[in-house]
Amino acid sequence: MKTSRSYKEGIAVLEVDGIPDKSLGHGSDTIGILLSWKLTLIGLTVLEGKKEHLINLVYVILSYSRSCISGLPDSISDMANSIEISGVKGGHELKLVSNKRDVEPLTIILDDAELTDLTRCLDKILVDSYIAINWLVPLSKPATTRKFYKNSFHFNQIINAIAGISCICITAFLYLNLPSLRPPTAPGEEIIEKDTYSKDINK
Repeated sequence: MKTSRSYKEGIAVLEVDGIPDKSLGHGSDTIGILLSWKLTLIGLTVLEGKKEHLINLVYVILSYSRSCISGLPDSISDMANSIEISGVKGGHELKLVSNKRDVEPLTIILDDAELTDLTRCLDKILVDSYIAINWLVPLSKPATTRKFYKNSFHFNQIINAIAGISCICITAFLYLNLPSLRPPTAPGEEIIEKDTYSKDINK
């Protein structure tokens, strides 16, 4: 018997249909064999496809969102380059390429809130105990130290510190090397310098 499940988060609505895999002992309410799926991004588009397309979409979106949370946003695509997402000015560009020659690639621009909705929606199916599908999403793989180091150095982040240190050094140099300034004497006035001396009180 076919089982249907749906997940909704903000603009994202995901509906999946499938049947249990009896060879693995699945219950009647478990989807072990995915028959069809439909993802509606309200106000943007509707996506459908085969099981592998949904698996690739889950992998790409969740991997990209993880990189954004880590502060290391990077372009992510599946093995076939049929799904790719990357950061653009003002949002995130999701590009989907069909394997059919007469279908033009679909490009969707998501803002931060829309990407969050899509990520949470896909995350719901990932943790659903009634969905027995291997999603192949390497969420537990940590980012490398080299990548953090490479992305942590930005000249714009240290330019203010360099400018501040330079101003301090220039000010100190001028203070130590310019002659001391005395107030000008008014006409008829003289600066009387007093000599300092010691006197022996026994004489």
